[in-house]
Amino acid sequence: MSDSRQHTPDSAPRRLSPPERLAIVYQRLDELPPTRSAQAALDQLSTVLNQVEDEYSGVPRDPNPGLKFDGRMYPPRADFISHTPDGGLEATTKGNKIYLSADGQLRIDSRRTGETVYLRAADRTDPSEHERRRDEMIKTYARAAEDQGIPAEQARPAAHRLYDHQPMSLLSDSMLVDHQSQCVAGASRARTTADRYARKARELDEDQRQHEGGSTAARLRERGAKAEIVERAANNAAADLTHARKQMADASVQADRFNRLALAAKTELQRRSGLTPQQRDAEHAARPPRPQARLLTKAPDPSLQSRNLSNKAPSRGYGV
Repeated sequence: MSDSRQHTPDSAPRRLSPPERLAIVYQRLDELPPTRSAQAALDQLSTVLNQVEDEYSGVPRDPNPGLKFDGRMYPPRADFISHTPDGGLEATTKGNKIYLSADGQLRIDSRRTGETVYLRAADRTDPSEHERRRDEMIKTYARAAEDQGIPAEQARPAAHRLYDHQPMSLLSDSMLVDHQSQCVAGASRARTTADRYARKARELDEDQRQHEGGSTAARLRERGAKAEIVERAANNAAADLTHARKQMADASVQADRFNRLALAAKTELQRRSGLTPQQRDAEHAARPPRPQARLLTKAPDPSLQSRNLSNKAPSRGYGV
């Protein structure tokens, strides 16, 4: 995949705070297919956390991390993971308890407050209700295929495949190609925006290092301006730098999301290329004419956001 995560020398380090990195971890987990076992859920969590920390912590991964925080979050240590009688797993970290059920559900609770800080979107409904909806959707897809003359022995497997690989599987071939193209273009635009704000942040940072409070405050000071005016200029310069850094981070996250969606579309295209003509016809017949899934929420261009906007991020950390 063409990857916006590869940075040129011009790119500023993409370092985000732990709460911001956790927000990305939780978002990525919500976008992944649910797992079907406790170990698979733990592996998925560990993989996503490592990827996010590689990209945004600025701290190289220690293959044998200790208990002391080094600026980077790590998956649960093996000696802090235990098996439950029902086939699940429980993991303890510095800040949280992680519960992984035998069927792959994932919940993270704060050790300090006992509150749930994360519950994967796919696990937020009652299990029996989830199964009911799953069966209902598969029956709907199979019925649509049979109504178009597809034999039941082909319609049912096609319906299962559509369900297992949704939401991308619900798009027609042409829509899928168009979706991938839009995501690639969106990633490119977001990366351009991130790079622009990275340059601006470096300029503002350098200006503040060379002049106390920034060059504007320095000029006012030299001209004998009142202290409150100089202070206001220095505060404005600091706010501009904070804004540029935040916009850079927002655009980087947006580019990352577009890239992952483009990769998901590419993976689905590859899956379809391995189907037989009969299987492709069966899926085409079972596919809803207008997919209900919202594959892509169009995010605003960060360059259009005002300086006082801020992203909400979890206030409680994942155990580190």
